[in-house]
Amino acid sequence: VRVRLLRGEYGYNDVDNLDRLQKTLKGKALESVRCLLMHPSNVPAVIRPLRMLYGRLEIIVHSLMNKVRAMPAPKQERLNTLIDFGVAVQNLCATITATGLDEYMYNVALLHELTERLPPSLKLNWGCHQMSLSRVTLSSFNDWLNHLVQAASLVTVSSVHIPDGLSDARVASSATEASPTVVSEHRNSNHNQIALVEPPLFRCVPVTLHGNGCKVDTFVFLDDGSSATFVEHALVEEHGLHRNPHPLCLWWTGNQKREEKNSVRVTLRVSGREKTDKMFKLPNVHTVQSLALPKQSLSAEKLQRAFEHFRGLKLNSYTDIVPRVLIGIDNCQLGNPLTYREGKSHEPVAAKTRLGRIVYGSLQTNIGDGAKGFLNHHSPQTCPCVHSKDDRIDIELKEYFAIDSLDDIALIADNNMPRNCWPKGRVIEVVRANDGQVR
Repeated sequence: VRVRLLRGEYGYNDVDNLDRLQKTLKGKALESVRCLLMHPSNVPAVIRPLRMLYGRLEIIVHSLMNKVRAMPAPKQERLNTLIDFGVAVQNLCATITATGLDEYMYNVALLHELTERLPPSLKLNWGCHQMSLSRVTLSSFNDWLNHLVQAASLVTVSSVHIPDGLSDARVASSATEASPTVVSEHRNSNHNQIALVEPPLFRCVPVTLHGNGCKVDTFVFLDDGSSATFVEHALVEEHGLHRNPHPLCLWWTGNQKREEKNSVRVTLRVSGREKTDKMFKLPNVHTVQSLALPKQSLSAEKLQRAFEHFRGLKLNSYTDIVPRVLIGIDNCQLGNPLTYREGKSHEPVAAKTRLGRIVYGSLQTNIGDGAKGFLNHHSPQTCPCVHSKDDRIDIELKEYFAIDSLDDIALIADNNMPRNCWPKGRVIEVVRANDGQVR
């Protein structure tokens, strides 16, 4: 951090400089001078400790040295790690040159540390290059490494960072918009970091939803980061299922909130796509206007060609599917792996669940038709301000005595018999009052 006062020639006085300092100082820097930020006449006294603690050139150089030391060692089979390492060394050398601290170029201990980080073949290559040098310095190491980085960058599509001003260069595919946690939802994170690599495979499984005498095939997104299960509102309307109004207020990272005033609760039944698959009940499913989960494609042929541990497995291919149901940890047993098969580290995993087989994880081998971008998504939670205490009690009582949907088991009231002897029956039709409730 370099601190410099802007004096009269720039149109700033001590009042302006004090205002700038109060707005920009944070953390330990602020704590070290907080008591001096009371009056404009103290501005020179504020600058002295800041310059001593943070403004010395060698502090900047040592900060970059520590950053290089903390980086993962480059691996020859992963050229992007070599590029990142080389760029960090370039930044360090450029800073040393800019600050005029040339003695750091002759730091033998640091040069030895950097050399030890290299894989054996590159270390040998560097040793051969040293034989042609009259003097070995950090600068000569940087020149040699820069040549490798340029070559690697020609054959590698590495991670890039899109600055805010270049937001029009849209490389990423849309991220999840919503994924709840007792109403958690995946939102578009609006991050600037976009990875130009094959997107990961999320835990998506083809299923069949059952209700009101009809069936519909869709895909489910299994999400352990969500504390509840969600379905798109349009899918519930297509089924004509009985709905209990239950407005929601969702929130996620950064204290961002979104209201789902038309949200309802429903009971769904779901099974795998095979005729012999068992049907499972999903109670208290919340509807949201749009989950906006990411599109996903899976090619069984390409996966089995790229990863040996998938060969011999029965995998179902699909293209550009968009899940319309999100199952959270309230129904986690449906997504728990019963059996699984994994390969090497960082390779995708195949697992057999109660709803069918899923493939998920990162794809180190580029098996797609082209590189795609992806963004991370976050799981928000329900805001505690959804209802007042009295409202929540009223809603819970109504839902407790309501009939969820067709095919539910209900007691048939008979005033001539004790309550514990009332017969049971299956609901074949429901009649709603003007307010839409079943009584």
